[in-house]
Amino acid sequence: MAWAKNVGIDVPPIRLGNVTEFLDLPAGIPTGDGTVFLIQRFDRRLNDERIHMEDFGQILDRPPGHGPDGQYSMRYEHIAALSKLCGADVRKLCERIVFCVLAGNGDAHLKNWSLIYPDRRNPRLSPAYDLVSTVLYSKLDDCLALDIGQSRRYEDVDAESFNLFARAVDGSQDEIKRWAIHYAYAVRASWQEHAADFGYTTGEREKISKHLARVPLGR
Repeated sequence: MAWAKNVGIDVPPIRLGNVTEFLDLPAGIPTGDGTVFLIQRFDRRLNDERIHMEDFGQILDRPPGHGPDGQYSMRYEHIAALSKLCGADVRKLCERIVFCVLAGNGDAHLKNWSLIYPDRRNPRLSPAYDLVSTVLYSKLDDCLALDIGQSRRYEDVDAESFNLFARAVDGSQDEIKRWAIHYAYAVRASWQEHAADFGYTTGEREKISKHLARVPLGR
């Protein structure tokens, strides 16, 4: 999430805390070493009024899981087609997909993308709230959660992978490929300059650098 924020993705205030900061936790909740990830809610106003928000699993009526109709059975182009409702946020969506590819985030399924309605009428792409480099965890599938272009293999993703995205948003293929390439350069440059600032261990940084080397996009 810190890496995402560094490259301009809209990320709410976040920090690492300790489970001891919370009182009356239900019994049986696993706490690991006690470290917890904290993120500020962005679906509430200062007076605690709710701001309507819905994830793409709800919007597309897809149940959780890997089944044939589940949240991993769709494509990023399905999200893109609906993002047309958000106007300028189409580019933000493109950039977040690029980030997921380069950061090795294989868990960006439908429930991790949402629309929010700040004025109760017009949808916007919500802030990012669950970006993680799953390539660090060997037990997870080594691929994207959804297809982009014709594949969800990291090794297959290049600028041409965004042609179907462009079609889904009724946009110019050349323009959207330029967005993807330009942002991929920015993500790679951010990693080269600031990787040590994002909270990864040395071993984790080595794994992500190895992952970046196999992805064609922006290389």
